[in-house]
Amino acid sequence: MKILAIDVGTATQDIMLYDSYDSMENAVKMVLPSPTQIMANRIKKHHHDLFLSGDTMGGGPVNKAIKNHLDKGYRVVMTENSARTVRDDLERVRSTGVEIVPNTEKHPEIPELELKDVDLNAIREALLNFDVELDFDCIGVAVQDHGYQAGTGDRNFRFQKIREKLDIPRAPEEFAYCGEAPEYFTRMQGV
Repeated sequence: MKILAIDVGTATQDIMLYDSYDSMENAVKMVLPSPTQIMANRIKKHHHDLFLSGDTMGGGPVNKAIKNHLDKGYRVVMTENSARTVRDDLERVRSTGVEIVPNTEKHPEIPELELKDVDLNAIREALLNFDVELDFDCIGVAVQDHGYQAGTGDRNFRFQKIREKLDIPRAPEEFAYCGEAPEYFTRMQGV
């Protein structure tokens, strides 16, 4: 069995392509800049209005880049899903100056960047440079998702969900979701 494992952090994304027919030492491993770092750098290179589409992804550096872009007087238009990268509470995002549009809306007059935590095409291209095919039977992606509940701070909500899982001793895999993650984990929905 071939498994693609991706751990998406704030600074790096750690990627491993494991083949159960080979030894663990021979698994292909890459440590690359995180998607939020990559997107922050892309935003910094633009000196005009931006349209940010795509999914909810990890914030941090990309949020700071969006704020700086707004501070320079440029418009930032985001789809509802991508805007949740800044905050799950879209009214709070609007209060920063970001314009939010429906996910299906397009703005061809504004350069577009697509937000996402996992870019399989970029991973495929990187591996092909080393004659490695991106061929896998299953994928596992690790992200830190604070979760969202209206009226509750994201840290408090995250700790509440962790406490619910820690009420009894559990195996590590019980902290994972296979298939659909709960709706309150908006970042996981994007992955």
